[in-house]
Amino acid sequence: MMQVHISGDNPKFVDGEKEKFTEYADKKAIRVNKLSDANVLHVHIGSEGRKVKVSVDVDGNKRTDGVGTTAFSALDRAIDTLVERLRKANDKRSDHHAEAPVSYDDAVIE
Repeated sequence: MMQVHISGDNPKFVDGEKEKFTEYADKKAIRVNKLSDANVLHVHIGSEGRKVKVSVDVDGNKRTDGVGTTAFSALDRAIDTLVERLRKANDKRSDHHAEAPVSYDDAVIE
């Protein structure tokens, strides 16, 4: 299970909203965990709670920002961008140009 570290520039949360955000971030970390070997997802919330920075240490540090009307929507955007970057990195590692192995049964003997 991936750990989620949440920090911020004195973010303003209403009663119980901080706990909900922590649970929400834990759920979102599952998507990132499927695509990376990283153990920790870092989430940094801006002071107004409308900007979220997300980073994960895998193949260099992957970072994204998300801006939204709330910290929750900003986290959604940041996670979506991070997942897309991780998918791209994984696709670059796999060899798409490798030839498919030829079966001896399909080979034509002349």
